Amino acid sequence: AIPSTNLNRIREVQAHGVTVAITQYGASDSAVHTLSSLPVSILKVDEAIISSMPTDETSRLMAKACLDLGYDLGLDVYAAGVDHAPTARIVREMGFDGMQGLALAGSMIRESMTRWLLSPRPHSTLPAANPSRD
Repeated sequence: AIPSTNLNRIREVQAHGVTVAITQYGASDSAVHTLSSLPVSILKVDEAIISSMPTDETSRLMAKACLDLGYDLGLDVYAAGVDHAPTARIVREMGFDGMQGLALAGSMIRESMTRWLLSPRPHSTLPAANPSRD
């Protein structure tokens, strides 16, 4: 997270008419550049983006960008932080390949987890297929 003092300074500069830019985004060893060279199969979008999607359009746009980037790189894309039904609905509608969070299951002791894993679960807990990936 960006310290609030830094955010306040950026806002002060903007208030004086200065345009602020992010430079070298995707260059060198940044996350975007590195992602394309890692031998991974799944990209999990962080809960900081996912959990606020029901009330924040910017979070939905960021999640969509992550989803598109992952798919363009041939990765499956999962959502973390799906702790409430409205978030799970949005994740399904957006076409994520999977999700993780309390909306699916809460904390469990080993015996409960074993029973949960072995029991059939309703299809409503699974994300809808992404038509663009079929």
